[in-house]
Amino acid sequence: MVAPSTNSQHSDEKVAMSRRHATRQNHPPRPFPRPPPLARSPAKPPRPKAPWRATPPPRSVVMSLLCLSAIAGIRSGLRGTKIVKWDQPPPVNSTTQRMPPPGELEGDPLLHGVDPASLTESCRDDDRLDRGENDVDGSSFGLPLVVAWRKFPPSVEAAYRDLVGRISPSLGGTSGFVVDGGGGNDCKGPAAHVYPFEDLHVTVATFRARNDPAPANGNDVRTIKQFCVDVTQKASEREQWPREGSKLLLRPREVRLSHKNAIILWEESSGNLDAMRRCIEEEMREALSKISSGERKVVDAHLSFDVPPIVHSTFLRFWAAPSDPRSILETFSGEVSADILGSEFEVDTSSVALVFEDSPCMHVGHDETILWPMG
Repeated sequence: MVAPSTNSQHSDEKVAMSRRHATRQNHPPRPFPRPPPLARSPAKPPRPKAPWRATPPPRSVVMSLLCLSAIAGIRSGLRGTKIVKWDQPPPVNSTTQRMPPPGELEGDPLLHGVDPASLTESCRDDDRLDRGENDVDGSSFGLPLVVAWRKFPPSVEAAYRDLVGRISPSLGGTSGFVVDGGGGNDCKGPAAHVYPFEDLHVTVATFRARNDPAPANGNDVRTIKQFCVDVTQKASEREQWPREGSKLLLRPREVRLSHKNAIILWEESSGNLDAMRRCIEEEMREALSKISSGERKVVDAHLSFDVPPIVHSTFLRFWAAPSDPRSILETFSGEVSADILGSEFEVDTSSVALVFEDSPCMHVGHDETILWPMG
């Protein structure tokens, strides 16, 4: 058998290729079907702008604010119904003190309704002595816890009388009050009440201000008096309370005139006054958590517990807006300074006393008005 030639094989292959090519041209292959288009998700609404956010404060600032809030909470939490803010601002250096403008001098609310005859020797008349419109049945009173009351050393007495001597001329020529002395004669008093040396004191804490509304009955008076005595006694038994023989070290820092009164600012360097104040605050907080609901109601209604943020002695209070305030301002600006009161001195911590203040400005008898210490 004769094998086909190579040329014939090539010819057959060409014929087959041409046929396939023709078939493709006449019947082109169907294209591969495309997938259906993907369904588009609905358009999203525009994203609202984020609200403004303050940059978080540093941790140290946050901790400082929390500490301040805690301190404020301790003091305000001591009372359930009323918070009393101390009138005096924190002390400043005497060289930077801002004197009040003449038009801002005004009467001190603590003297509102007080008969000047109860405080002014020249106008005193025992037959008509009246301790103020707040004295309903004689029940209006204060309950301050004080130290150095009638215990300032003689050196301070001499300096204080010098201070008062420099101020008095500016007060005498301005009218503070007018009292009908009877017989058609009016008794005109000075612009301000200046404390006698015997009435000077340093306030440790105030359980009740004297110009607070008077209790309605004697039972409430006895309740709050006993409550304050108990708190003071237990505070004095705390370990942090200054021990017997301890001293306060007081140095005059500034004589400051405000729009209602004038004070002597002291610097107390022993730390014993701060210790007493802490003990009183802590004991007050514990006592309020333990008393009955009925006693708590009386205490909240009639006590206005407060601890002053400064160490001071108030020595002058205005009866009313003085008629010649510039004279007073000039005197305090030019002739009055803490240097008049001398240098540092000591006061025994045993002079602390809880006083039943039934007359304004601590102008009360000494022995019969001390509630604590007893005996």
